[in-house]
Amino acid sequence: MNSAQALPNRDLFFRLADHLQLEACVQAVAEGKSVVLHSASAGLLDHYGQILVQRLRQRLPETPTEIFFPTHADALIARFNEVLLNVSVDAATQPPNGEPPAKLWVVHDASALPEHELKLMARLLQHLPGARVSAVLMLQGAAPALRALDPQGRRLLRWEIEPPTPEQS
Repeated sequence: MNSAQALPNRDLFFRLADHLQLEACVQAVAEGKSVVLHSASAGLLDHYGQILVQRLRQRLPETPTEIFFPTHADALIARFNEVLLNVSVDAATQPPNGEPPAKLWVVHDASALPEHELKLMARLLQHLPGARVSAVLMLQGAAPALRALDPQGRRLLRWEIEPPTPEQS
């Protein structure tokens, strides 16, 4: 057992709804779906993003995690193409039947991607579930960046992280 697993859970949640939403995100990724985290606050996004990635690593210890800080989607699309090299089109379009993802990608600052590239990334995740790639897309800033991700179907869960009230702080 590593030291992270031996420590009690001391994650800070500002509201019960945040804790429940985080657990729903962990469950969705464990089932092979992807997650979009969005907040106007970079600090909140980073805070909950770190907790989510930690929980995913604990829940899916056999799933390799790759971290991206993209300014364009070329690296992500190139990685997606590498994953698809040994997968037939039929297999790539079939649902993974609740299997955990074979790869987990954490995309920090996904809002820096041009809108058309963000849409492309979301479509790849949505329409090629048999590739068994799940992603955590972290978007910070104004809500217009989210328009690129609507509607994407049931394979993309979205969490709008709201800032805490003064009492919660």
